[in-house]
Amino acid sequence: MVNAHTESAVPAVVETDIPARLDRLSWGRFHTLVVVALGITWILDGLEVTLAGAVSGALKQSPRLHFSNADVGFAASAYLAGAVTGAVLFGWLTDRLGRKRLFFITLAVYLVATAATALSWDLWSFVLFRFVTGAGIGGEYTAINSTIQEVIPARYRGFTDLVINGSFWIGAALGAAGTRDMIFRDRSDAAEQLAGALAHWRGKNPLVLAIPRGAVPMGAIVAERLAGDLDVVLTRKLGAPGNPEFAIGAVDETGWTYLADHAKATGATREYVEREIAMQLETMRRRRAQYTPARAPLDPTGRIAIVVDDGLATGATMLTALHAVAARRPQHLVCAVPVGAHQAVERVRPHADELVCLDGSMECFAISQCYRRFPQVDDDEVVAILRR
Repeated sequence: MVNAHTESAVPAVVETDIPARLDRLSWGRFHTLVVVALGITWILDGLEVTLAGAVSGALKQSPRLHFSNADVGFAASAYLAGAVTGAVLFGWLTDRLGRKRLFFITLAVYLVATAATALSWDLWSFVLFRFVTGAGIGGEYTAINSTIQEVIPARYRGFTDLVINGSFWIGAALGAAGTRDMIFRDRSDAAEQLAGALAHWRGKNPLVLAIPRGAVPMGAIVAERLAGDLDVVLTRKLGAPGNPEFAIGAVDETGWTYLADHAKATGATREYVEREIAMQLETMRRRRAQYTPARAPLDPTGRIAIVVDDGLATGATMLTALHAVAARRPQHLVCAVPVGAHQAVERVRPHADELVCLDGSMECFAISQCYRRFPQVDDDEVVAILRR
């Protein structure tokens, strides 16, 4: 209600029941809309951060980026540095630009930088885009919390702060749930499902050949469910210079070598590849003596041979294993994996009579991401399984 009292000798006086400060208003529809809008923004931020973290391992398997563990950590640090920088910078700009304009600026920075991250061509471009993405998140945090302090009624401010900032974890939970379907509990869970997909070979005396070391516990389960025999097929990944987890090829026990098209792009020279092959051959000789010291490898000739691994990232190791087994002329050669990158699956398919992959839809990924628990398997565990 507004009343105006005017007299000729007295200046006009305006009386109003609107508080002098916005934070003294009663709660209204406006405040509800503010909470909903800011909460949705924070949910989306939580979703993005979770999904970005979920694919961090895939950066090490990317044919273009092939990051090392140190590179992944460096990129994560750049993101955090950007968030702190953004909070400080945009906090300083708050009073100069206004809350509304600042919010839309930081949102635009965040969206553009997130999209640009997908176009990264090397480590430094990725780090730059993650830094800017973090700056956008930090700026949003500043804009959101300054809005809460200025606009939300004081007596509701603590609860509102909790609701809006807590909504970040709703986005994080949605991101985690979005990846749930592609994740196995562990290798045992994956092996049980894989055995179900291979049930048509039960009773036909298949020979299950697991690729050490991770696939050996899986191979034992598959062999038991199919009433077959278990052995290992030895093949070793050739790691990229400075990043041994990224495969540029593989070699089998005979010395036959598969070299991927992207090998040269990683800086692998001919001399490097020769040294890597010699080192991996020595490792296989040592493991063969350790794994089956009292007997020769089981012969796949004329048998149903099922080669098992815990996943296909580049497909290099599986290609080499299939080549080694095919040379012994099995009756039927099967490649069996729980998960695989789409390109790797298609690369391997022509080299087997049958390919069983429970999920081959991923474009690029790290195998460990597809398991909730993915512990290392050591040589002692492999030896114990093979002696059963």
